Amino acid sequence: MLNELIRRLGAPLIPPSIEIAGVTHDSRNVKAGDVYIAVKGSQHDGHDYIHSAVKYGAAAVIVDQSRKTYLLEDGIPGWAVPNTRQVMGDV
Repeated sequence: MLNELIRRLGAPLIPPSIEIAGVTHDSRNVKAGDVYIAVKGSQHDGHDYIHSAVKYGAAAVIVDQSRKTYLLEDGIPGWAVPNTRQVMGDV
């Protein structure tokens, strides 16, 4: 699955070090090895839950390009894309 994500999204800013098991945009549903997609909604911003997702086992995170510091400053593996909502279906 990691190779497929790299093909679709490009190289991650910080590569994950384990196999990717699944994908979710709900931090409450993250399981070990998942990719968490941080999506900004009308009520909540998924970027606020990145650390929770990592705590629950997210192997990598997909963030909006404007929020890439979440990955770089904290050393969280993942991708920064122009719009997480737009790539969610493709991922």
